[in-house]
Amino acid sequence: MNVTHVGRQTLLTIFLLLVAAPSSAAAQAPADTTGGPARYTVDATGTPLPTALDRFVANTEVDLVYATNLVNGKTTHCQIADAPPAEALNCLLLGTGVVAERRGPQRFVLVPRPDDASHTLSGFVVDGTSDEPLVGANLYVPSLRRGTSTNQHGFYSVTLPADSIRLVVSYLGYEQKVLPLKLQSDRRRTIRLSRSAVRAGSLKVTAQQTPLQKTTRTSTVEITADRAKQTPTLLGQTDVLKTLQLLPGVQSGNEGTSGLYVRGGTPDQNQILLDGAPLYNVSHLFGFLSVFNPDIVQNVRLTKGGFPARYGGHLSSVVEVNTEDGNRNAYDVEGSLGLVASRLTVQGPIVDDRTSFLLAGRRTYADWLMRAFSENDLDGGYYFYDVNAKLNRREDDGSSRFEFSWGNLTSTLQWTHVFGDRLFGSATLRYSQYQFGVDAENSSQDESYRLRYQSGIRDWGLKANLDYDPSPRHSVRTGLDLTHHRFRPGATQYRNDRGTEAALDTTIAPSDPVRALDASLYAEDNVTWSDRFKTNLGLRATGFFVQGTSYLSLQPRVSARYLLPSGWALKGSYAWMYQPIHLLTNSSVGLPTDLWVSSTAEVPPERAHQVTLGVARSFRDRAYEVRLEGYGKLMQNLLEYEQGAAFTLATDAEWEDQVETGRGWSYGAELLLRRTRGETTGWLSYTLSWTRRQFDALNDGAPFPFRYDRRHDVTATATHQLTGVTSASATWTYRSGTAVTLPEARYRAPDIGPEGSLVDGYFNGLRTTKSYGERNGYRMRDYHRLDLGLTFKWGNRSGFHALKVGVYNAYNRKNPYFLRTERASNGALQGETISLLPTVPYLNYRFRF
Repeated sequence: MNVTHVGRQTLLTIFLLLVAAPSSAAAQAPADTTGGPARYTVDATGTPLPTALDRFVANTEVDLVYATNLVNGKTTHCQIADAPPAEALNCLLLGTGVVAERRGPQRFVLVPRPDDASHTLSGFVVDGTSDEPLVGANLYVPSLRRGTSTNQHGFYSVTLPADSIRLVVSYLGYEQKVLPLKLQSDRRRTIRLSRSAVRAGSLKVTAQQTPLQKTTRTSTVEITADRAKQTPTLLGQTDVLKTLQLLPGVQSGNEGTSGLYVRGGTPDQNQILLDGAPLYNVSHLFGFLSVFNPDIVQNVRLTKGGFPARYGGHLSSVVEVNTEDGNRNAYDVEGSLGLVASRLTVQGPIVDDRTSFLLAGRRTYADWLMRAFSENDLDGGYYFYDVNAKLNRREDDGSSRFEFSWGNLTSTLQWTHVFGDRLFGSATLRYSQYQFGVDAENSSQDESYRLRYQSGIRDWGLKANLDYDPSPRHSVRTGLDLTHHRFRPGATQYRNDRGTEAALDTTIAPSDPVRALDASLYAEDNVTWSDRFKTNLGLRATGFFVQGTSYLSLQPRVSARYLLPSGWALKGSYAWMYQPIHLLTNSSVGLPTDLWVSSTAEVPPERAHQVTLGVARSFRDRAYEVRLEGYGKLMQNLLEYEQGAAFTLATDAEWEDQVETGRGWSYGAELLLRRTRGETTGWLSYTLSWTRRQFDALNDGAPFPFRYDRRHDVTATATHQLTGVTSASATWTYRSGTAVTLPEARYRAPDIGPEGSLVDGYFNGLRTTKSYGERNGYRMRDYHRLDLGLTFKWGNRSGFHALKVGVYNAYNRKNPYFLRTERASNGALQGETISLLPTVPYLNYRFRF
């Protein structure tokens, strides 16, 4: 039978029923002889619908009546096990625009689906114990090969057919939940997940990635806080930024520091957000620790390419660190004792289960140790502290939420609201500040002087977003981002006392701070063109206004995913990035010498164009992941100090005269192999890259290697569960040597003053001068290191304990920290490598009750 048209009219349906014959597409399976209801298993992923229906009819007792032109050209992706015939048939038809109407106990007629036969399911996915929103939880309908993930507030919205479906909800470290649903109307539902029994003793479980094949995003990786806590670290202090340094495309600076150099960029080109508020300095203890308290971190996401339009203001990467909201159902105390610092976190409900609080603190006691063991009368030495507080309130229906968070670096006030099943909104008011000072003094019998330098940046910002899902094929996000910057580039105070003479007290750059407004509008749309092809299309418009000068920019963003028949996802992206603020620093050891300055009429914003192309796939229900990406990035209007310039001389009136503007480029390939589940977890990463810089006034105008241009970078990290309470971890790191500039000769030359006269100085008017070779033309030795750790966990429902012991640099590799030159006995210059960190053991204790 071959009917050329099928309508919904009753007469045509009756006609089809009457003329249906055994020779048509309908068939009848042998009767079930077991005496029980028949159940069937179907695996028809990527199968043409006519073929799948023929197989179904041949193996069931079902009679099907349909017109061939109704099903021709359609594909089914049904996967269902042990299902009754009607449910198996619905699975085959999901997503095809065809529905089955029952006309008897085992007889169905296939007709076109009504246009309005779909509904929206929305709500929140939360922890079943604390009601903590789960960011990045996955919701997936296997039969449709369609799903979504929760946003940064734990909210989801997905439009599904009005059929009986199975919704699979998963989140790393939690029991997977399968929900049988039959949507008859739009529904709002909060989904609560329970922690996995095998991880009940874990201190925290955080987000897992969306399946690699399902998303258009490239160059994006999420790391759980649990994974970071298992990684061996210097002095046993967990650091989420140091864990990010183990990923491909991410370089560290000098050994032990927490700076991120992403795809040839510099640390200031990373937009680091703590609960949506930007941070301008993320280092403690001379760069050896970051400012993030790991006990309150909920999830960390690194984006290093394919930036959606919602991101802007920096060139190289976005690091999003979201903290917990606070337990709304029970009080919770968590802490840690280490060799250099301790942490304590308290959280719980206030009055009712709609309001929660979180209070966390961390402090080093290095200053106490210095005072106790020093033979001199020290005034306390160096120390740092972090304080974080958060207050969260959710309305009865869960549609609105108010959140206030405060720290010693940032403060945010956030409001979220569910306007409808397909519309979610949020608004964030933020405050951020960063300031530093250098205070140096020296005294002798004849004179004394004191030099004090201060600098800083202060921001007020407002960000508003709307997430709208008009249909299963579109997911729209739009918003605005306003930031008012207040720069204080530099103020130098110099005091000089010369015996009985009057004291000289001079303050340079006492002028008013520089103020600027950064305003952006953006829109992006995730478009599903077919089961295989998806895109994210976005545009960001930015205006930067400072001291009568304005810069306007339109930044297109495009990313795409094509699902190959083999199951691999082919991904590509292009992003134009724009950065109107700059960081000047001549320090490479993590000291607080950062000078944040604004673009001006003489110094334009930095720009970058980046292209990525790669393949990705996950295996065995996302237990294994493979990513291979190539990238190319061109950077313009980069800043570099002139040769010999120093940050302590920079003032708001003259810093522009001490910098050079140039360009840079970086390209390479990155490989990541990762296992996320099982007794052994971890990853292997490899980066092959080239990075160059070019400035007219540096290196005779010729291109030169970037300081952290490392040809090869390899990391292998793994954690193995030895027993139910004991786990072992290891991390091995290798990277090519750092590029440095060395003097090739040293000679005496007259010291000429500004008026052409000799200046008295060393060697009676002569000073020693060094002649340098090609900029960054020499390489230090390659760097490699092995870290080992062992963790013991014990406890019960009333309390949990963990003891972590380990060793940093297990085989005592003397890795180069910096290179200095000195004159040998024959008068020639020779280099000497200085190493910093030998084998360092550590001990750390954690608890929770």
